[in-house]
Amino acid sequence: MPARYAELVFETTEPLQIIDISTQVQWVFQESNGGDCDLLHLASLHTTCALIINERCEHLQKDMLDFLQRLTPPQVSEYRHDKIAIDGRPNTHSHLLGMLLPSSQTLVIKKREIQLGIWQSIFLVELDGPRKERKIQLSFFQN
Repeated sequence: MPARYAELVFETTEPLQIIDISTQVQWVFQESNGGDCDLLHLASLHTTCALIINERCEHLQKDMLDFLQRLTPPQVSEYRHDKIAIDGRPNTHSHLLGMLLPSSQTLVIKKREIQLGIWQSIFLVELDGPRKERKIQLSFFQN
């Protein structure tokens, strides 16, 4: 199965952030002549940056952020990694969330279109921001 590759780069502005990247993925897909492929694989190149497919609704995205913050609060004194983090970022909570959220998604291509449900969008989930550069690798596969 031959593959082609592309990359998207995003800057994040919040410690925890959900960004709809559907338009950018669609644009790269069209520009790279991805229409002749059968599968599109997206992969985050970071351990604290996830990719999800979910409903695009501003209130739901706020609920998601609130849920993630409650699930692993950032200021917990028992986090061992925070005491020895190489880059000095107290980000254990981000790594713990990264264990629960997917770092990749595979999408079906049908009739030269990325197949998403009527309410679905592709989201980058920043777990350890802000960051100047978050890379998403796109792989296009053809049978």
